[in-house]
Amino acid sequence: MSRSVVILLSLCSFFIGTTFAAQTQNNIHENKSSHHNIAVDGKNGADGNGHHGGKGGKGGKAGGTASNGGNGGDGGNGGDSGVLGHGGAGGAGGDGGSGGNGGQGGKGGNGGLWN
Repeated sequence: MSRSVVILLSLCSFFIGTTFAAQTQNNIHENKSSHHNIAVDGKNGADGNGHHGGKGGKGGKAGGTASNGGNGGDGGNGGDSGVLGHGGAGGAGGDGGSGGNGGQGGKGGNGGLWN
């Protein structure tokens, strides 16, 4: 009799433990995924060395749901050119999530003599 009680209690504690562990793992995953919805700003374009400046990178897209929809990341600034090149164009702002605004576009880079 006592042996079957011990087995029954062991099984109950096992199922309770696995349920608790699964819920904890689910909460950790939700917390991590919410961080992935933060938009990042685009990188600035590289400066040209006697050539045209690079184009700025596009800003990151914000989260897609209403609860975490933030603003899109700002586009990177265009790179400055060398003496004879043109400045690079600024990158476009990222798209906002639901309820969020799009990011601002980056500024164009400074041109050389020809601009």
